[in-house]
Amino acid sequence: MNYGSTFLTYILALSTSLLPITFSTASSLDIGSPDPPGSSTELSPGTWQVNASGYDIWSSSDSFHYYNFERNSDVTITAFIESWETNHDWAKGGLMIRDGLDASSANVALFSSGGNYVMHQYRRWNGDSTRSYHELVGTKRVWLRLVKEGAKITSYMKLESDVNWIKFYERSDVVFGGDSFYVGVAAASHRQGELASLTVRGFEILNKIWVPVPPPHLDIGRPATSGNAMNTAPGKWTVMGAGNDIWSSWDQFHFVQLNRTSDGTVTCFVEGFQEDYDWAKGGLMIRDTLDQNSPYVGVFMTGHSYGNIATQTRPTAGAYTTGVSERLYTNVQRAWLRLVKEGTKVTSYYKNEGELVYQKLESYSVDWTRSWYYLGIAVTSHEADMLATLEVSNFTVSDEIFTLPARDIGDTGREIVANKLNEAMWSIEGSGWDIGGTADSFAFNNYKQTAENLTATVHLDRLRTRNLNSKGGIMLRSSHDPDSPHVSLLTAKTGITMFYRTASGGGTSKKNVGVWSEHMELKLEKQGSSVACMYKHKSFDDWFYLDSVAIDIGSEYYVGHAVTSADYGYEATLVAGNIHVNGEELTV
Repeated sequence: MNYGSTFLTYILALSTSLLPITFSTASSLDIGSPDPPGSSTELSPGTWQVNASGYDIWSSSDSFHYYNFERNSDVTITAFIESWETNHDWAKGGLMIRDGLDASSANVALFSSGGNYVMHQYRRWNGDSTRSYHELVGTKRVWLRLVKEGAKITSYMKLESDVNWIKFYERSDVVFGGDSFYVGVAAASHRQGELASLTVRGFEILNKIWVPVPPPHLDIGRPATSGNAMNTAPGKWTVMGAGNDIWSSWDQFHFVQLNRTSDGTVTCFVEGFQEDYDWAKGGLMIRDTLDQNSPYVGVFMTGHSYGNIATQTRPTAGAYTTGVSERLYTNVQRAWLRLVKEGTKVTSYYKNEGELVYQKLESYSVDWTRSWYYLGIAVTSHEADMLATLEVSNFTVSDEIFTLPARDIGDTGREIVANKLNEAMWSIEGSGWDIGGTADSFAFNNYKQTAENLTATVHLDRLRTRNLNSKGGIMLRSSHDPDSPHVSLLTAKTGITMFYRTASGGGTSKKNVGVWSEHMELKLEKQGSSVACMYKHKSFDDWFYLDSVAIDIGSEYYVGHAVTSADYGYEATLVAGNIHVNGEELTV
């Protein structure tokens, strides 16, 4: 399925009702004895002027004016700061959700300050000290929104010219002890004896949980320079992103995103990457949320001129990022990238342009917090005020859980490396203790099969060995367990040997014929519960029968290349053709 120009948005269920506010329940009062007294005046529907004195909304006790409504269920409140006339940088005006009407009551507030800051303040319980998260936005005219969802209160903001809301901050530790609470507009001049005047418009209270629906592409972490993205053709994107980095415990980048509820595979080809910094990054990401500190896994082309692929993760919210990188030495920033999500695990892959087989980079486990997640294209310039530009094609998302055929069976001491030399030939490096005894340790480039009857063949070109016991060839195997039943036809320096284990954990039997060790054809022929082994030199027409064995390998089993160095941690290399099953070539 191609998601190059289509985005799916899963709308969350909104709890409680959609009843409008009842303004007759409003209250306008001073809290904490501000002097002179404040007032609230409705200028037009949704537009209010709040005049307030008061020394501050801070510390363990407040002094301010509060235009408020009592509520007893989840709620969303919104307002635009039309004007804020004050003589102090720390005058505060905006939205508040408050446990009670005492000066020391627990509360959460989202304010515009006299010094052009936006501030998310909270007092966790009655009489506690107030804490704040704030950012300089350069204007008092901002949209503010608070959303209460059970114990969690989330703040959002946007500038007057913005279309999309930005999540600002979130707390779930503020204690509301009563059956009801208060919501509304709060203001304090930060000077007793002096009134400040706050005017808000678009003031709205909804008895529901507002859930943001993100746009198809957006900035994460508020980079100093806004990014952008263009879908130029099906599967083709030009994505421009700024930001300090995708690293550490929080990120800044531009994200082309869609959300999903099921596992799958996302792929793209990097056509080019224009940047000015070695650790600029552009590529694929799977991300838990759109928060800047969200868990994620990414696989990226970096800015290194020699070509460098980086894969990295943040396993939990706010954790430090870790990762690995792979040098391509191609002198071009062109490569295939792939991420595969399967439950909590995400695996990254890449391959160079023109290569046939993906290389696995790393698998990471991530703490996903919800039933859906985001995936897409991520770009950061590694410089706050400059853009990097990533060009991708073949951007696709599939429900298939992509896996490579190559894997290690048992502890081999060295991971399998399987490469396609061309359309017809493989080079497979494998380590391990051996194939034999009651358990095996080897590299297996394999494919699942279900046919009751099967004929599997392979051309074996050569085997570069570590010692006399190194071996490689073709295998039918019941499972990936080290002690699994199997039948194998393998070559070594001593010739061709049939190995078989008829029961899990049982001993291994073998039969050897001291003939060729390279340039030969190997065949395993399964008829029900019987498997026969045959071989021939590539220059011969007729097959030689070696032996057969009665064995139950189950209704689902595996066929593939098998190679072991018989020298733990060191590799032997099998060069062989594609596996053919019933005359059909198996491909990646």
